[in-house]
Amino acid sequence: MTNTRPDITYAMQHLGQFIVNPTFDHKQVAFQILKYLRGTPGAGIFLFVASTIHLNGFSNSDWVGYIDTRRFVTGYVVYIGD
Repeated sequence: MTNTRPDITYAMQHLGQFIVNPTFDHKQVAFQILKYLRGTPGAGIFLFVASTIHLNGFSNSDWVGYIDTRRFVTGYVVYIGD
C-alpha cells in the first residue's frame, strides 16, 4: 500500500513496529489510517497497464542493525521509470 500511497509511509512503518503486540491505541491509529484512505481515494499513484513506465522496488531488512537493542532496521526504495 505504501508504494502507491507514499503519504502514509511513515505512519504504516511506525505502526508495523507493534504488529506482534498491538494495543487498543494501535488499533485506533490503524482505523484512522483507513479512515484517511477512504476520504482521499484519488490521492495515490496510479500506473496504467499499457504504460511504458517501469516500477522497480528494492528492500533491505536487518535484525542486527542496532547491536545493543537488536531493533529491526529496514530500508526500501521504489523507482518509477529510469
